[in-house]
Amino acid sequence: MRPRSATAERNRTGIRLLRRRRERRHSDGSVPLPRTGPPAEFDARRERMAIQMPRVGVTADLRVQVPRNDQGTLVDGAQSVVERVDAVDAVEDLGVTAVRPDLNTVHTDVRVDLTLAADRDADTEIDADHVAETLREGFGVQRVDVRDVRDVGPPH
Repeated sequence: MRPRSATAERNRTGIRLLRRRRERRHSDGSVPLPRTGPPAEFDARRERMAIQMPRVGVTADLRVQVPRNDQGTLVDGAQSVVERVDAVDAVEDLGVTAVRPDLNTVHTDVRVDLTLAADRDADTEIDADHVAETLREGFGVQRVDVRDVRDVGPPH
């Protein structure tokens, strides 16, 4: 094991030579501390801010495409499709209501209770059309029929 302050070099014949690096020292023999600049101020481009998104509870009937090669049960596959939607914060309950097999996928109708992280101002009300549009953006979600939208407050 070579010391940290050594660097490996090769001479003309290819033999490795270890040379000691010279460390800068103060006149009293102490090693100087690394230089640091003034304390950095918050920069929104580099650091993330803690944002609490308002949450909305939703009960909806969905038709999702579950791949046939998914591992687990049909319910697990349907739940993973719903959970992959960007705005979905949590899936509380999911029940299969109908199944239509296809060549590579299983079209599954489900009734789901879920929580969305709502992208809205505090004074703007979320309606069923906005929720349906948000859920339809998810890959594998074909049909959305929103039954109920309710405010559930911030996450714990």
